Amino acid sequence: VFSFLALAVSGIVLYVAPPGRIANWSVWRLLLLSKAQWQALHTIVALLFLVAAGFHIYFNWKVLVAYVTSKLQTGIRMKRELAAASLAGAVILAVSITGVPPSGTVMDVGEDIKNSWSTTASEPPIPHAELMTVAKLSETVKIPTEKALANLERQGINAAQPTMTVQQIADENKITPQQVYQK
Repeated sequence: VFSFLALAVSGIVLYVAPPGRIANWSVWRLLLLSKAQWQALHTIVALLFLVAAGFHIYFNWKVLVAYVTSKLQTGIRMKRELAAASLAGAVILAVSITGVPPSGTVMDVGEDIKNSWSTTASEPPIPHAELMTVAKLSETVKIPTEKALANLERQGINAAQPTMTVQQIADENKITPQQVYQK
């Protein structure tokens, strides 16, 4: 139940979360967790679920084999139900892979929600600009590094060095990378 709830909630959050460039730039959070934390939660719980499933199969192997064997010996009953379930599974697989409606529509809605987090003002100058040093970002946006550092100092951002990343400066000053760039 815990795994199901954790995977369902984290899956829904990741379905609507902004792209990484926006999430990292604006320090996006939902229910106190960043996008990276939601991704870690989703991944770790899924891996633990698979490990638990492996243990379950291991410790119940004889029971599982006996069940399958007894069903094979008595013949498969409910052939129509089995055929319907198999067909439904195959259709869902094919529709998901090809992206035809309704799965394509579900994915398009998710992309629309993700993109709705972004505006021209909220976009970083380049993806993952928060990971760039002040010197590299200044070079990229065609602003002299000395001028960028002077602007930061004038705006009350202390200890900014050309070799520091925008994220490091943001963390030290308890602001977002986006706010550092704006300053």
